[in-house]
Amino acid sequence: MSAAIFLVALIFLAGCDAEPDTAATQAPTEPPSSSTANISSPNPTPAVIPPTLLPPTLSADPPPPSLTQTAQTPAPTTAPIAMEQVADPSISLVEDPLTGSQSILIESSTTGSTIRFTLDSRDLSPSAGTLYQGPISENATTQVKAIAFKEGLVQSQVSQSSFPQADPPSHGSGGRFDCSYELTLGAADGASLRYTTSGEDPAPNNSTLYSEPLLITGTSVVKALAYKDGWINSPVVSIPVNIDNVLADLPRLDLEAGVYIGPQIVTFAPENDGSFITYTTDGSDPGSESGTTYREPITISETTTLKSRSQRQGCQDSGIREDTYHIYGSEASSLKPIVLNGNETLEIIDTHFVHENDILLSGNATLLIRDSLLIHRKDFAFQYQLMATENSRVIVENSAIGNQCNGSLNWNFHDDATLVASDVSHMQECNT
Repeated sequence: MSAAIFLVALIFLAGCDAEPDTAATQAPTEPPSSSTANISSPNPTPAVIPPTLLPPTLSADPPPPSLTQTAQTPAPTTAPIAMEQVADPSISLVEDPLTGSQSILIESSTTGSTIRFTLDSRDLSPSAGTLYQGPISENATTQVKAIAFKEGLVQSQVSQSSFPQADPPSHGSGGRFDCSYELTLGAADGASLRYTTSGEDPAPNNSTLYSEPLLITGTSVVKALAYKDGWINSPVVSIPVNIDNVLADLPRLDLEAGVYIGPQIVTFAPENDGSFITYTTDGSDPGSESGTTYREPITISETTTLKSRSQRQGCQDSGIREDTYHIYGSEASSLKPIVLNGNETLEIIDTHFVHENDILLSGNATLLIRDSLLIHRKDFAFQYQLMATENSRVIVENSAIGNQCNGSLNWNFHDDATLVASDVSHMQECNT
């Protein structure tokens, strides 16, 4: 209402500024009958209101039909309600503590949420993917995607994890072997290895950790796998090994038995099959609980019989090898007959003596052979002989008597001639 009154007042003031009409001047002035000015005339001239006289809220445009303005109340705005989101699924590789089997576990910390998953690259939604109902058993390289959702909540983000599989252990070919077999296993990518020889499949919690080559001494099937934290276990590999329980090989020496002047060194040839050697030098037989274990070369400084035997895991002990080394301080030989008469004495001591002719003793003559080897060599049987007559004697102590020939050893004693022998051995070089 106040705005309309203000507008009429402005129109009235504008009419006062116009030039006076002659007829209007002569007409008597009458007071207004109301508070509203009557500006009508037979030919009304529109009043022009200077824009500067308009109130700030008005313009020069014609006023709206109704001068009464009604305040517009803006429509109430409803703030959006923030919805809770389902927790993202966690994906982990777990192992059964009893069986060692592996499975993939998917969990969301939002109680009552449902999970769907895929083991390939397909998209996931509350209606797409496999419904998760429990741990997933996998035995190959796996890529897992999972999403969790719950009615009334915003679905989770897609979780994704990859689990590579360890490569199978590398290994020897196995097969059939005498006595034993050394099996070597290998792993890639820093994986650890476990194995069994009982026929059961190995697992990280129920088998033996591999740390060095395996010495297999009995027929068995070795099973092995590789494993690594966060990886799927490798496939199990099986290596069949068949062991034949045979005799171990005889020891091998670098010095053959025989006659030698001065001390000799005997060395056993090294074995690469896990064998070890025991030996004796006192005439007894070596065995698993007797004899000396060979570790270094043996010095033979006197006539000695060396007995040796090989022992190897998975094998029966070898037979006994026997080698006699005749060790003497000197050597001598003769091609002429040896003739001793009366009280003459010939001593052969600590000597390797080779004689290629007759030996004749008579009267009280004496032939002493001590700590020596006498070889009576001949080209054919009965070519040469030892003949002792009357009261002569032959004494042989801790010595060996042999022949190198195509015949025999021919010693003859007549009359009161005698042979006194102790610790005598015969070296058969030919027929005797």
